[in-house]
This record gives sequence, C-alpha cells and structure tokens, in this order.
Amino acid sequence: MMKISRTWSSLFMGIMCFSVACNPADTVELEKNAYFDLKGMIADQVNLLDSLRPSLQKEAIIDGRKEDHLLQPDSAGWAREMEIFLLADINKPDLRGSYKIIESNEAETGNRVTTYLAKEKKKLGIEYVKVSRIGDELAKVEMLYTEENVLYQTFRKLEMHFEPGTKRLFTYHIDGQQKMILKDTVSYAISGNLIY
Repeated sequence: MMKISRTWSSLFMGIMCFSVACNPADTVELEKNAYFDLKGMIADQVNLLDSLRPSLQKEAIIDGRKEDHLLQPDSAGWAREMEIFLLADINKPDLRGSYKIIESNEAETGNRVTTYLAKEKKKLGIEYVKVSRIGDELAKVEMLYTEENVLYQTFRKLEMHFEPGTKRLFTYHIDGQQKMILKDTVSYAISGNLIY
C-alpha cells in the first residue's frame, strides 16, 4: 500500500510541476503580444483619462465642413473615442509573423522608433504601426490603415501623442479618405486635444 501511495504522490507532484512550468496562460500571454500592445496601452489610457477627467476639444472636418465640440467624456466616452485606434491592433493570432520590426532613431527629435511594417500591405489592411519613445516613455503612436475591395477604397492615418513625463495622451489625429464606387471621395480629419 505504501508503494502505491508513493507512486501516486510522485505522479501527482510531477503533474503539478509540469502544469506550473508549462502554464498555457503564460504561453498565450507571451505569444499574444508579439508586437506593440496597442490594446493594453489604450485600456491603460482609458483608465487614466477616467481618473484625471480632462475635457476634450474635438474638431471634425468632413469635406470642408468644420465642427467643434467641447466634451467631458466619462470612461465609456473615452472608450468610444479610442475605439477607432483598436482597428490597428496587430497582436491578433492571424497576423503573427506578418510584420517586420524595424528599429531606428528620428533625425529631428532623436526619439527611438520601432516600426511594425506589413510584409504584404494590400492583404493586411494595417500597413504599419510606428511607436516613438523618449527613453522608455511613449511619445507617439502612428498607424496607417487601408482597405480596398470592389465597392470602396479607404485609408486612415491615425496618430496619438503623449505628454513627456506624464504618460498621458494629450492629442490625437485621424486623417482619412473613402471612395465608394459611383460616388465622390469623402475626405475627413478629426483631432482631439485634451485639456487637463
């Protein structure tokens, strides 16, 4: 009886050690963020903005018509404002290995830049994501999203700028165009300036 208990005990300990050493959640987490964690950064910003409660001066220009609004978003409002940037999340399982990573320095600012450049631009939609840092701090995130099919062509250039030393978003821009079949091209520009 003692021999069987010892065997089961050894087997149980072996399984426990294996499950701790090979925790699938850790593996998934490592694989999930092969590129810049845009989704995590946006979630952090939404939480920070909700706690700081800045005002948002928002300007939209659509085909030359301009609108200005001063808003006081809550956490759901900030989540909606940031939602468009999630289009450029390249940490999806089907995109793994689809981007080459290029490290460089910006000539005018000296910022360290990591560019995630699509290997097949037309196929992926997200042509690039550029992440600029001052030291270890995020300074700017820029993305280019394009889509083309038989009905329409669209592109969006998205930028987020962060205030040095605070890690908080202070402005964002979205420039885009959409051309639908048998219709005119629609151009638009949206900018948001945060007032703390």
